[in-house]
Amino acid sequence: MVSKPTVEFRCDERLKKVEFNCNGTQPDGAEYAWYDGSGVAIENKRILVRTSKQLKSNSFFCKVSNRVSSERSDPVQPDCFKTHEEDDNLLFGLDFWLMIGILAGGGGLVLVLIVATIVCCSINRRRRRLRIKGKAQYNSTIELIKYIYLYLIMNV
Repeated sequence: MVSKPTVEFRCDERLKKVEFNCNGTQPDGAEYAWYDGSGVAIENKRILVRTSKQLKSNSFFCKVSNRVSSERSDPVQPDCFKTHEEDDNLLFGLDFWLMIGILAGGGGLVLVLIVATIVCCSINRRRRRLRIKGKAQYNSTIELIKYIYLYLIMNV
């Protein structure tokens, strides 16, 4: 008769692997099987090794059986790499793609403001030069807009 097994796991941070061990005093000839949380069989060994990418299932359990009986362990959930994988998708504590959107939008806004500032400065500089030379036709922005408006209407 087999006894109820227990599952222990050991995380290898360097290799990004988890080693599961199906423990318990079992009689000779006992067979081992590993299942994921949904009950799908994975392997028929006493030790199961999974990489961090293979840990899609939240839990694993082992089943020990012989001709007389079978027992299964309680499911275990390895949490070795959960925080590391979540951190891989973070930039300054926020989701990576959200930060890319914020930075791209902010960069676009800064670029528009820089162009608008350059245009305004060049218009004011030109006006100042014409005013100094005494050739200023338009003393205010409103007069300039009126001139542009009339020019567009007459040339249409």
